[in-house]
Amino acid sequence: MPRTSDSFDKEVFWRICNARYTRVMMVAGAIGVIVTPLYLSVQLRVSNVAAKVEAKLAAAARYTDFFRTLIEDPEINDVFVRWRVDMEQLNSEEF
Repeated sequence: MPRTSDSFDKEVFWRICNARYTRVMMVAGAIGVIVTPLYLSVQLRVSNVAAKVEAKLAAAARYTDFFRTLIEDPEINDVFVRWRVDMEQLNSEEF
């Protein structure tokens, strides 16, 4: 069956569309390959900053609990103060 000009035009049209579509998809894929590592590096930095902040908050909470214990119990505070001045002056019970 011979080709008509109408069917030829449709075939050429679809070939052109497929070629353009392929190029667009290749560019989109390349952009994805470039953007993905950048996105992951930003996420990694944000995660590291958040972990550092959480660690500092946990340390501050431990210090707060420790100092609260010293404030609430004068005997423990006295032992702590004497330990800071000279550890040798504490007896085995206090140490």
